[in-house]
Amino acid sequence: MLGGINLYSYAGNTPINAIDPFGLETKGKGISVNAALLGGTGSYSILWVDDKQGDFGLSISHSGGGATELAGIGVFFVADSTTTAKSINDLNGISGVVGIGGDKVIGYNFEYEIGPGYTGKSHLVGVDFSVVWANLYGGVSSTKVYNFSEMLDNLLNYLFGESTECE
Repeated sequence: MLGGINLYSYAGNTPINAIDPFGLETKGKGISVNAALLGGTGSYSILWVDDKQGDFGLSISHSGGGATELAGIGVFFVADSTTTAKSINDLNGISGVVGIGGDKVIGYNFEYEIGPGYTGKSHLVGVDFSVVWANLYGGVSSTKVYNFSEMLDNLLNYLFGESTECE
């Protein structure tokens, strides 16, 4: 090869645009409710998720773990949740989550997630009432994804047969 290995081929030679031609990305937005008491923490999240394969659906997660928080409760908008999973179906199951939050009424949290075969990050903004202004937390999360695009395909196949294409 002339000039050596192309280190930017993964992004179509435009790394600034961060384009992933292999479609290894899922995105989500939604709501998360968090609570902490005496070093324990838990959360429930509902996200609208989609991927580059054309699938879309609802992701419901609950997690528990430990935190540096003495006591607190918060409701957050998940402004951006992005993973390297190829499909929203890959988000099903158990993952590990670590995060950091800064809060006193208006809060911001950043989370990093490691799941089977993918990694992800989330930015959360919301209302948070807590004893301390900064919080480190980590735990285990369980996620169930309801893939609406697959459900719709199955319904159309049931109603109209195997082929749902227009002739």
